[in-house]
Amino acid sequence: KITPTTQTTTEVQIIKVKPEDEGDYTVKVKDVEQPLVRLKVHPKPVIRQEMQLPKTRFNEKETLTIVCQFDATPEEPFIFLHNDEPIVPDSRVTTTVEDNKYTIVVKDLRPEEDEGVYTLKSDHLILDTPSITVAPTENKPETETTTVEEETITITTEKPETKPMIEEEKPKPKKKPELPVHEVEETSTVTLTVEQPQTTKPEDVVLLKDGKELKPSDHVKITPTSPTTTEVQITKVKPEDEGDYTVKVKDVEQPLVRLKVHPKPVIRQEMQLPKTR
Repeated sequence: KITPTTQTTTEVQIIKVKPEDEGDYTVKVKDVEQPLVRLKVHPKPVIRQEMQLPKTRFNEKETLTIVCQFDATPEEPFIFLHNDEPIVPDSRVTTTVEDNKYTIVVKDLRPEEDEGVYTLKSDHLILDTPSITVAPTENKPETETTTVEEETITITTEKPETKPMIEEEKPKPKKKPELPVHEVEETSTVTLTVEQPQTTKPEDVVLLKDGKELKPSDHVKITPTSPTTTEVQITKVKPEDEGDYTVKVKDVEQPLVRLKVHPKPVIRQEMQLPKTR
């Protein structure tokens, strides 16, 4: 933009400078050329980060939902990629952009086809998910037949006592699954996605922190996003929000995340005064 500011001055403004704007700038005033500036542009670095997901291993036919929310609307547009290829939405795969919220939903997951890394990419920021894996549905009838054969062999052994067998057949207690660790800075926003059966009602979803129920509030929001997903959002995270987060869907508890909050550093500076005495 070239704008007269007074009778004797004119302002030249170059907005959002790009590397190709580098060069020698001069100006002609009444056919008399005078130098202005030799402009050098340092390219903005490209930042690449990995998104944290509640889980990265899914079963065939499940739904994968990836939600990325920024504190403000990004200046640069983002594109959606899967294994570095643009995502083409169809009846199973959808991408949505709502202000500062970007969402990818993949329904009826397929092994191999839907596996890999999902990416949000702009000119200077690249956000990758960890590698997603999809386990194929197991063929259960063969396992049931093997179990029946084992039971028959056990019954026909010479040992008549049944008590030891009953003790051996007792199922071992299941170990609690490890919670993925998510580290964030104080005042940032954490968004988690809960997978649920299609018939789930909002009141069937109960959020737990360290085993205790956490009620929705202005700080912690629980919002259904689709018939099979619910979004949990913790805004302006504080150090006291640290802990293990799980969720109960129809009384079945499933892990979400182990949240760690890094306190924002306190900055102390000395003011400069013309004199102190």
